Amino acid sequence: KLNDFNNLAVPAGATILGIELLIDMAGGSLTKGGTYFKVNNGTSDSSAKAANENFTSFPTFSNMTVGGSEDLWGLSWTPTTANDITAKWDVSFDLGGTTAYFDHVRIRITFTESVGGKITLSSGRIVIPQGKIIL
Repeated sequence: KLNDFNNLAVPAGATILGIELLIDMAGGSLTKGGTYFKVNNGTSDSSAKAANENFTSFPTFSNMTVGGSEDLWGLSWTPTTANDITAKWDVSFDLGGTTAYFDHVRIRITFTESVGGKITLSSGRIVIPQGKIIL
């Protein structure tokens, strides 16, 4: 298991669209077909996913992305399960080298927030430094 990513602040009512692992890693002859990763939604592991390219040889680290902004890894997700996601490095597919060096693993969850309710402004102003308003 690589890590638990607790309290990622996905808001209640959000719809999860995709999950990406952003990995800074190096290895000894690790290939994209020999290094796989999984995520867990609290009840199930996803299918194993390969890295998108070969890893660099240690001591040079490479930034890899596994998954995507529209990839749910074959699992069902809620804001609660996304906030408690677990990522795993699956060594059962090891076809390359046998040593890996991790600098860090980050996770990016793409979601849409729930839409609903009304804002009524009777006086004053609303300042939005960035983003958009959908009417």
